[in-house]
Amino acid sequence: MDSQRSSSAPKASRWPLRVKVEAALSLACALLAVLTAFVPDWIEHIFDASPDGGSGEAEWGIVVIFAAAALMAGWAARREWNRWMLEQRA
Repeated sequence: MDSQRSSSAPKASRWPLRVKVEAALSLACALLAVLTAFVPDWIEHIFDASPDGGSGEAEWGIVVIFAAAALMAGWAARREWNRWMLEQRA
């Protein structure tokens, strides 16, 4: 009887945890990329160090890294969400 109940139960409509985590990571990396692009000194203030000697090269490298991480996490979240949507339709 339990097997009949579980098979006839409606599928969960909540987004999977993995999609939520990947989307949150994408958003966080995008925000850090924008923050670093507009206020590059925040890293030097927090860590009290200037790895590039004040030229700004390290900050632009960090912007690129954060932006790439945001794109990859966003792509992964979308791929997982599409997979989940296909499972919901089946």
